[in-house]
Amino acid sequence: MQAFNRATNFSVEGCYFIDNSTGRKETLSEVLVKLKNEAASGVSYDSIDRSTSPSATLPADLASDITAPGPNNNDFVYFVHSTSPANVREYGESAAKQCKDRGMLLASVFLRRLLTVFPAETKRRLVPTMAYQLAVSPRAPEALKIEILGALHLEPDLPERNLADQFDKLIVRPLVHVRDLLDPACPPLFLLDSVQNTTWDTAGAVVHELVHAVSELHRQGVDARAVITGVGYSPIIKAFQDSAKDDAATRIHALPMTAPASLASRARAFVFPALSWKYGLSEFAQRGVEVASLIGVVTGLPYLTSLLALLLLPTPFNVLAAMILPLVMVLGMTTALSIGISVVAYREMARMIWPREI
Repeated sequence: MQAFNRATNFSVEGCYFIDNSTGRKETLSEVLVKLKNEAASGVSYDSIDRSTSPSATLPADLASDITAPGPNNNDFVYFVHSTSPANVREYGESAAKQCKDRGMLLASVFLRRLLTVFPAETKRRLVPTMAYQLAVSPRAPEALKIEILGALHLEPDLPERNLADQFDKLIVRPLVHVRDLLDPACPPLFLLDSVQNTTWDTAGAVVHELVHAVSELHRQGVDARAVITGVGYSPIIKAFQDSAKDDAATRIHALPMTAPASLASRARAFVFPALSWKYGLSEFAQRGVEVASLIGVVTGLPYLTSLLALLLLPTPFNVLAAMILPLVMVLGMTTALSIGISVVAYREMARMIWPREI
């Protein structure tokens, strides 16, 4: 019989967790199923099969720093940001692939756009998702699996707790207790990708707690690392900088858009200051700005087209064009909007249904 987590009323007997005070008994497999049910599906890089190579990859020196063997007390938390959400996602995939190729103990989560609608799911699912990946990783010692599952068995309501408690009991303590069994050449790495895809308050809380957890692991002798990617909105950068004040060795990397940049990417870079300003507003104000912008585009462009037709075309063609062109433009924009929403919805559902491999 082996004492679990140095508790006096809890032990591991064979393949069972036994609560000595109540006699409650669960197998490791039963607790693992519970943890899997708490974890989000289709949001990790344990599985990304890309038919084409990503256009955005981490610079070689940055990738080398992130995956370098041996303890690194100077930089162990990295924030990689760009103005393009597509590039941000590809930087996350690149980091995940580098870590897999190096054989690191990887726990990864990429945040989906749907989390802007359900931000509470981020706080509830994030830590169980990372803990589940650690528990089932072939690179993790069996003792780590027992520590993580034992913590959930002892406190089944952990996923309902605050982020700090979840990180402490499902991530930090288990890794600290098995630190002597971890391979120094393959340290644990936590990848949090596309943090802009949730509310500002949630993104700030998640970044702060992850940085704090990795810093605590370093203080306890575990060579853990973290890579956080996101669009470089000023509130997110500020949250990262504030977290770095807690004695965390952090580095911020602003990576450019990859060339050749599309017209849409260049337009986004041009209006990025306005987007960053909007992201710093409350959720209600953000939705108001988006609705007002949509109304302005839908009504303004047809009006401008009608005005130009009246001024530039000869009579009576100008009157006819001023009547027909705005109608055609409204129908075209409505169709494009419908297709765009459908494409985004399909991609989000695809990420949940089909696994991704690296």
